[in-house]
Amino acid sequence: MSRINAPDSRTNLPRADGDGDGDGERLRRWIQKAIIQCSDRGLFRSAKWLAEQLVAFSADQPIAPIHLSMLEQSLGSQPQLDLDSTHPCFSEYLLARTYFDLREFDRCSHVLQSCQGKAGGPEHPKMLFLRLYSQLLGGEKRKEEEGLAIAGPLESQQPNRELGSIYDELLPMYEADELDGFLLYLFGVVCSKQNAKDLARTALIRSVQRYPLNWSAWLELTSVVDSVSLLDELQTQLPSLNHFTTTAFLLNLSIELNLLDDKADERIGVLTKLFPESLPNQAAKAMLLYNSQDFERAEVAFEKLRKADPHSVEFMDTYSHVLFVMKKRAQLSYLAHNAVGIDKYKAETCCIIANYYSLRDEHERAVLYCKRALKLNRNYIQAFILMGHEMVELKLLQAAIEAYRRAIDINEREYRAWYGLGQAYEMLRMPSYAIYYYTKAVTIRPEDGRFWVALGKCYEESDRHDDAVRCYKRSLAGIDMDPGVLVRLAQYSLSAGDVAAAARYYKSAVENDKTKPEDLDEAEQFLSQHRQK
Repeated sequence: MSRINAPDSRTNLPRADGDGDGDGERLRRWIQKAIIQCSDRGLFRSAKWLAEQLVAFSADQPIAPIHLSMLEQSLGSQPQLDLDSTHPCFSEYLLARTYFDLREFDRCSHVLQSCQGKAGGPEHPKMLFLRLYSQLLGGEKRKEEEGLAIAGPLESQQPNRELGSIYDELLPMYEADELDGFLLYLFGVVCSKQNAKDLARTALIRSVQRYPLNWSAWLELTSVVDSVSLLDELQTQLPSLNHFTTTAFLLNLSIELNLLDDKADERIGVLTKLFPESLPNQAAKAMLLYNSQDFERAEVAFEKLRKADPHSVEFMDTYSHVLFVMKKRAQLSYLAHNAVGIDKYKAETCCIIANYYSLRDEHERAVLYCKRALKLNRNYIQAFILMGHEMVELKLLQAAIEAYRRAIDINEREYRAWYGLGQAYEMLRMPSYAIYYYTKAVTIRPEDGRFWVALGKCYEESDRHDDAVRCYKRSLAGIDMDPGVLVRLAQYSLSAGDVAAAARYYKSAVENDKTKPEDLDEAEQFLSQHRQK
């Protein structure tokens, strides 16, 4: 018999039929129970996300039937999610949990390993998860310590030596379909870290189908979906697209994949109706505005988020990017001082300070804080990107290239790193390399007009003028369009003998209030002569 389907009369899950409460209260109880179940397994990120949604939950809103039916079918079919106090190893579990909470992962795993067989049957899934999860985190901790001892922050990391044994223990149960939703998540994490992406996706999809309220599983699934085509294929396998966890996942994935479409706004609207003013929803809205380069509205959204959660630096590193682009030194200074007061030893705080020094053109100090951020978090991609930018400013192009490459190693869809590599190789006067990296950037983010302009300039330098014109025209439909491109297209049109097209481009340049004075003079002079003729 499958472990997840084994009967157990001691389950403490909420009754599927409720007790006279409305649908909103029934959903509230499911979420409350999920917070406890995630916390019991050390999945604190999931518990935090659920709790942030719960405190913003509006039980008065109409609840879609899918929210309840899906939870009752998935969670109610797994009676052994909880560990009863009469279990022979319950005391060992409680001791192991205290070790886990103190980050003594090896002690936690050892306690649970020592009591195997005491129950006279298969290891309880909850204890199995905590034992293997502690083993995984212990391996990660040793990997970080060994990496810092033998290499700097820009060097490659050491492997987690625990992955193989965890994989070998879970694989037979996975193939026999004996893993509950949490163990499927753990198996997916191990597969992802071993670069078995297809198997990881399959395991994680099964995990969210079996236990949809584990937000950590959704986040891990996000990390192994690296293309829009894969997303389209994936949607047919997910739990109902009308369920709020699926909606939140698709919203988060659209942010990660830099998808600028109306669906993201619709999803925020759906989640806001169910969880008004929730912190995750506010953060998602701010991130979408940042991705679309609507910096003025993004600043308002991030400031609202900061005031709603004044003792957190989460997402404030992105807020610092917004203030940097808008050149708001006073606000960025305040944000940096505020972050130091919250936690000076967070990677995000170091990134905010680095942005502040960069805005003051103190690039050496900015690099110093980027390195501090990477000592605190060796996979902190924002620090690698910012370090690359600072190295470019300092004309240390090889160091910039190395930083950008490390960012891509962490996330292949990091368009800022591809663009930065293009800039570095363009400065090294290697246009063929720059074209390759700019092409990668526009493939990931085709809506960004800056990338098309940069690619067009490299084509010009390589005497590929037809390709340059194609890129310049494509940039006109993108965000952050450079009005100087209008003048360049007008010049190309004149060289091709198409005076009417040149006039249209020059007129558009005159009507654009961001056109540079020298380009504006050229456009007005041509239009004046054109009208006289």
